[in-house]
Amino acid sequence: MSANLVTLDIGDAFLKIAQVELKSGKPVLQTLAYERIPMNVYMNDSDEAENKLVLLIQKMLKDSKVSSGNVSIVIPDSRSYTRIIEMPLLTDKELVSAVRYQAEQFIPIKIDDANLDLQNLSEDKKNRKLTVLLVASNKSTVMKVNHIGERAGLSPISVENETSAVFNLLTNVIKVDKKVPKPLTYSLFVNFGFSGTSLSLYEISSLILLQTHGFMVGMEIFMKEIKTNFNLAEGEIEKLLFSVGFTNVKSSTDIGPVLSAPYNELVTEISRFMVGARQKYQTAISEIHLFGECAHVPGLDGKLSGSLGLPVKKFDMASFIIPNQVSEFFKHDLTLFVASIGANLP
Repeated sequence: MSANLVTLDIGDAFLKIAQVELKSGKPVLQTLAYERIPMNVYMNDSDEAENKLVLLIQKMLKDSKVSSGNVSIVIPDSRSYTRIIEMPLLTDKELVSAVRYQAEQFIPIKIDDANLDLQNLSEDKKNRKLTVLLVASNKSTVMKVNHIGERAGLSPISVENETSAVFNLLTNVIKVDKKVPKPLTYSLFVNFGFSGTSLSLYEISSLILLQTHGFMVGMEIFMKEIKTNFNLAEGEIEKLLFSVGFTNVKSSTDIGPVLSAPYNELVTEISRFMVGARQKYQTAISEIHLFGECAHVPGLDGKLSGSLGLPVKKFDMASFIIPNQVSEFFKHDLTLFVASIGANLP
């Protein structure tokens, strides 16, 4: 990690900043910060939305005592497209050309309007095959976040999505000894965001990313359901969800019944993905990890556990890091920073 590298994680709802250092193979959190974004810049092209975000970035950098430098930018999975594809073992130049052809079949935007990023997941030299993580996003989105970073006084060096950043985190913090055979263990990582949710299936004993799936069911839909049924301001709705959430805590507003439709849609998508994975790999998923922009909504992990029939745990970031004052201060919000930390690692 470069000494002056900072992660700028521009979500749909939250802006996150992270600086991390590796010591003895473990991350040390130097700086973490997050704030609610005034206006979603992915949905609002106005100068006002961009100006407010730039000012917020500058304020957070100043408050966190982060000097201007190189920045790794993370965009939401909901603002990108992710596929795992198998390719012949090719040279880098041949691979880029072949992937561009493949991408036309997988992504719903014109290839000339897309920014493509490739990450090598595994290589089978014997059968001359390569498994690649393909991340595609609109060029306009990449240009926008780069421009915002530059206006804030930073020098963008990369733009990636959350799935890519989390893969980078796991390959840094989970130690795999390939010389010692271990039973296959399948883990599902659920990134519950504001605008959407993304799923990633890993064979964790060898740390292989096998499948991904994204869908537009996030906290925003839950908020819209409450707004439709109750006379509440947006701030009151957000406070209700992030303080009461899916717990049994008594509230003057019973939001449970109105949340059943979007919640059931969330469960249906996850269940369908799990069934497909079981059929393909002939084994069940053994554990589910929950993280993301809105994963800290109270009671969501417990409610999903009951619906899915499998323990759902918030991703235990604390077990992978060297504890310090920063990690202690943010111990209840670390699930918010999983992608932010991953993008700051080598």
